[in-house]
Amino acid sequence: MKKPFTILIVLILSFFTYCEKEENQLPACVITYPRNGDEFEQGDTIAISVKADDPDGLIAEVRFYIDDIGVISSTSFPYTYTWNTLNETIGNHIIKVTAKDNDGGSKTDECTISIIRDATVTTIEASSITHNSAMSGGNITNDGGTTIIERGICWNISKNPTLSNKHTTNGSGSGSFISSMTGLLPNTIYYVRAYATNKVGTAYGNEISFATSVTLPTVITSSVTDITYNSAKSGGSITADGGAVITAKGVCWSTSQNPTVSDSYITDGTGAGSFSSSITGLSPVTTYYIRAYATNSAGTAYGNQIEFTTTEPILPTVTTISASSITENSAESGGNITDDGGATITAKGVCWSTSQNPTVSDSYTSNGSGTGGFTSSLTGLTNGTTYYVRAYATNSVGTSYGSEVTFTTLTIPSLTTTVISAITENSAKSGGWITADGGAVITAKGVCWSTSSNPTTADIKTTDGSGTGGFTSSLTGLSPETIYYVRAYATNSEGT
Repeated sequence: MKKPFTILIVLILSFFTYCEKEENQLPACVITYPRNGDEFEQGDTIAISVKADDPDGLIAEVRFYIDDIGVISSTSFPYTYTWNTLNETIGNHIIKVTAKDNDGGSKTDECTISIIRDATVTTIEASSITHNSAMSGGNITNDGGTTIIERGICWNISKNPTLSNKHTTNGSGSGSFISSMTGLLPNTIYYVRAYATNKVGTAYGNEISFATSVTLPTVITSSVTDITYNSAKSGGSITADGGAVITAKGVCWSTSQNPTVSDSYITDGTGAGSFSSSITGLSPVTTYYIRAYATNSAGTAYGNQIEFTTTEPILPTVTTISASSITENSAESGGNITDDGGATITAKGVCWSTSQNPTVSDSYTSNGSGTGGFTSSLTGLTNGTTYYVRAYATNSVGTSYGSEVTFTTLTIPSLTTTVISAITENSAKSGGWITADGGAVITAKGVCWSTSSNPTTADIKTTDGSGTGGFTSSLTGLSPETIYYVRAYATNSEGT
């Protein structure tokens, strides 16, 4: 009968024990890393850490969830999970953790993080291309999960341009944008890429290329210098070739404004840089307009216009021709008028005198008008006389003279007769000495003799060569005991 009593006691004790036990306390569960709102680049590894404990028991399990998908359970401290985001999508993701205690109680914590990456951008083809500008742009189709803080295009003459090169800034945000490129070089290939910058960094779009066009050169006209009645000097400086080879350069001028190469012009070579030009054939006291020019494949460009006026006419320029065909009373000379001084030559010829620096107040010829060479005949001269000759030319300014030349008119030679020696019954010796040729070549010389005084070459004579100087003559065929008269002779173009 004791057994039923024992069971009753146990039940009573169990009841009182149950009534004294407290209600189970839930465990603590807090995500310590990452924090809500954190951002990570795609491909980052996130070490998720949880602080979990139970005030009245033990932590039986901590379970990790990514976007409500369970990924791992941890039953011992530390409660961590390493999450590789390489293949995760861009945007927000929820990390959730649930901690359970040994009494079945649980507590959950969660946070939201963002996975971001660089943006996706494409480059728009170039358009509106000129010699120094073009248009392009881009389209940001994916901001990488974070705000686009800067966008634009960058360009360079080398491939793969970056922000280290020339670039534009075209605001922020996703979508399409248009950019203008300026300050480009003519006839040059450029490479362009759109770019977009977010927190992750700067992404570049596909590369495009284009070539700027050729344009006219840039040329500056040089100041006009050395102005005369018929000439001047100028030139120019080509500061830009327009992207093409300079095939011609020079200056053009006219009496009308804005001269072109359809007017008078001069060509001073090819290529860029500075050049000098000589302008000739101008008229005196005339206003001219001048411009430098430069030509490339795009056409001809002109520099700034400069105005200048030529000076008054001056005296002519004339040279004197040496005397020729000289005789005892005549000669020939002349001149060459190389510059009329800017006025018509109304008279020309030569003037001469026995004194230096003859003028038209002395003897002169008149040989017409106009420039160029002319020949003059000098007559009425005195034999054996030195004359001074100058060509002259007259225009409205006055008379100018060429250089002075001199000549001496011809005369017969001068000579002496050598004393007779070696006299025999039928022969003797003599000769002569020619002291002056009379201004002409001695063509014959010797002695002549006769039984009459003052013999000539019409009497008996010897011929002993030509030229000046002394000579010896042999007289033969003489008669014994006869008196003879002997004279040396010399012959030139003027006589004997």
